Amino acid sequence: MGKPHHYCDTYTTTQKERRYTNMIHVICGLIGAGKSTYAKSHYEYVTEFEDTRSKDKQIAETIRLHKEGKTVAHITCYPTRMEQISFYQYEPKMIWIDTDYMQAMTNILNRGRQRDIAEYSRIERDNLDLFNKRGHGPFNWEFVNVF
Repeated sequence: MGKPHHYCDTYTTTQKERRYTNMIHVICGLIGAGKSTYAKSHYEYVTEFEDTRSKDKQIAETIRLHKEGKTVAHITCYPTRMEQISFYQYEPKMIWIDTDYMQAMTNILNRGRQRDIAEYSRIERDNLDLFNKRGHGPFNWEFVNVF
């Protein structure tokens, strides 16, 4: 599968190429949904909290790559207010990895990451909250199934 792209029929081809060549794609979904797996298999440039251990640093890295002309996948479960404010002017593409709750929880157990296992009860609660946010908010979501 090729790199994802976004387009709008109201743009000419030249405008589309210029407008969507370097984009921020915000990849969201439940914990264990496959956000990282999807992003790393579809994008050359990926930012995630796991790498920076700081949401501010992740946002800054995403914007830096975008300003360099790169299309970048920014991974987050659901956009924080800071992410929404920081990315608003760039008109990001919003992608929801549409994995159901039970599959996501099974994926967490299967990957066996120690900190996830230790915090499994919290992740269950967080995923229920995320599941209820699915498709909501001020976003034009594109839903992607990976399982």
